[in-house]
Amino acid sequence: MIRLGKLVLHHCDFCNLPLLKEVCICGNAARKVAVTPPGDVRPAFARDRELMKEVMERQFGSHHIPEVVLLNSAPAIDKKDEVIMYG
Repeated sequence: MIRLGKLVLHHCDFCNLPLLKEVCICGNAARKVAVTPPGDVRPAFARDRELMKEVMERQFGSHHIPEVVLLNSAPAIDKKDEVIMYG
């Protein structure tokens, strides 16, 4: 399996922020977030969020999407992104 380096992603439940460190600026400990290799995490941009909203509305009848959403490229034959919300 190809990796792009050490997979380090943490999340502060108090601030609802993704972090690269184990402690948030608020002083709370951040929990580690599991990320599927190769670990190409990026923020969800406007078009990504629109697509998520459409799919969630169609599948679940609701489309609440938090302000902070991350996407991670995951291995697949076609394009596949792992969606990370609330850590």
